[in-house]
Amino acid sequence: MTEHNPPLRPTPPSFFERANTLVKESVTIKLIVIGFLTLIMLIPIGMVESLIHERTYRQNDAKHEIGKSWAQSQSIGGPVINIPYHDHYIDSDTKSRGTMHLLPDDFSVSAVINPEIRYRGIFEIPVYQSVSEVSFYFNPEHLKEYSDRKYDWDKMTLSFGVSDPRGITEETMIEINGSKTEFQPGLPDHDVFDAGIYIPLTTNWTDSTKSSITGSTTLNLRGTGSMFFEPAGKSTNIDVKSSWANPSFVGSFLPNSREVTKDGFDADWSVLQYNRSVPQVFSGRNLLSSYQFGVDLFTPVNHYQKSERSIKYAVMLIALTFILFFFSQAINKIRIHPFQYFLVGLALCLFYTLLLSLSEHLGFNVAYGIAASMILTMISLYIRQVFGSLKFTLITSGVLAGLYIYIYTLLQMQDYALLIGSLGLFIILGLIMWLSLKIQWGGASTSKTEIDQPS
Repeated sequence: MTEHNPPLRPTPPSFFERANTLVKESVTIKLIVIGFLTLIMLIPIGMVESLIHERTYRQNDAKHEIGKSWAQSQSIGGPVINIPYHDHYIDSDTKSRGTMHLLPDDFSVSAVINPEIRYRGIFEIPVYQSVSEVSFYFNPEHLKEYSDRKYDWDKMTLSFGVSDPRGITEETMIEINGSKTEFQPGLPDHDVFDAGIYIPLTTNWTDSTKSSITGSTTLNLRGTGSMFFEPAGKSTNIDVKSSWANPSFVGSFLPNSREVTKDGFDADWSVLQYNRSVPQVFSGRNLLSSYQFGVDLFTPVNHYQKSERSIKYAVMLIALTFILFFFSQAINKIRIHPFQYFLVGLALCLFYTLLLSLSEHLGFNVAYGIAASMILTMISLYIRQVFGSLKFTLITSGVLAGLYIYIYTLLQMQDYALLIGSLGLFIILGLIMWLSLKIQWGGASTSKTEIDQPS
């Protein structure tokens, strides 16, 4: 009798083999993996963003260090006449004392700012030396409202506010009603200014016919970054000229007129007493610094700001690249391992580190071109060697180059960046929707012929 061996049953696939087959063939699983890898890329993106913030802080520290040695940003305030007074006796030994402050009717400044660049390591910090021609006029008639007070006329002073007196570069004289006097350091009180200079006044205001005070002075100041003015006058008029071509007008008031060219700027302010809540005569603390205004020597090419703006598009760039790989994989039957997605994502993140480091030395625009070229070359060579498809390599490289050009265009815009960005995303989403029609999602067909086929 002939024995017949039963046919061998095929060995069922293991769990890992089934999972591997599912990952290779399931579109849904592939999308889940791509989404997970995109989220993983947020970690290196966050690290690069922290690096940008750290470099920005170092730049600010460099500015502060130069300011400590040179002088900080300056604010000119005043002049103010200070008159100590005492009202009445409270008891036999104590008087109610205070200081009356009189602001000028007219306060005018004509300033010229001469900028320079100082360096702290790789950081460029704008500093300046300024010459300010100051004129003013005081009307003592404003004191009539407080004529019942007993003033110590022999202790009357005139003070100017200078936020950082270390920036005063020359001995400063002031002319009062034709007589010249040298300023003294410090302030008799800090009711109006936190720092500055002053002179004792010898004007005789003890009789009923108080003469007005007219004066002028020249302040030679150096500072870092910004220069401000405080509207001390009933009418305050400020004119500022400089060869700095990129001013930023800041503070409580914008210029009434300004002219900015490649050779510098000229700006004029006119502020009235109605524009501030400080009266012409007052006692006690009433700082004018809360109403200061002026100009900041703005650095137009701040590569840290542009690098920070560019990294906000990092997730979009990585997601679109992964989607491009996914469509190529699904349509052209190209197998791409998740680890290869991961390596390409790391290369895209590396772009921002290259951009930041190169821009510190070459400027943002040149650094962007070099960093983008390096990453495009790396990814293109990798795709060509791994997949061996010249067509896939050219398509991927072209799309990535287009994305880098698109992001660079957005970074160069200010007013229209949101509009162009929204339109660009609209077009990209439309292309993705069109490409999705070419994929068999879960084996189901979406062709019109099959939809219209009667059952």
